Amino acid sequence: MLGKRPSDLLFDGVRGGRLSVGTFRRAVDWELIRTELGRPDFKVKDLRHTFATLLFDGGAAANDVKDAMGHSSLRVTEIYTRARSDVARRAGDALNRAFNGTNMAPHNDTELINETERSAETR
Repeated sequence: MLGKRPSDLLFDGVRGGRLSVGTFRRAVDWELIRTELGRPDFKVKDLRHTFATLLFDGGAAANDVKDAMGHSSLRVTEIYTRARSDVARRAGDALNRAFNGTNMAPHNDTELINETERSAETR
């Protein structure tokens, strides 16, 4: 981002520090976002999950993702690497359908997100 150093926070709090949960909740109409998305189950943690997954998909090292997420250990960050393992399974399923000529429709996005969350929570 223009005018930001690599060490700067992406979103600053009111006094320039970290953005607190309370400040975020006051600044964002989360219910309106859920309604507009048609996703009453959408949570703030889904944004964190997406962010971490995008970092990994972009080739970021686990230590960098850990630091960006503010995790105290790599063990916590591993939750996101496990969720990414489902990507390989789904991609393999898609290839199998293509090679076998089956017309089996892929899961919709909501089912994929829910499967990924369930998978991460059970491990």
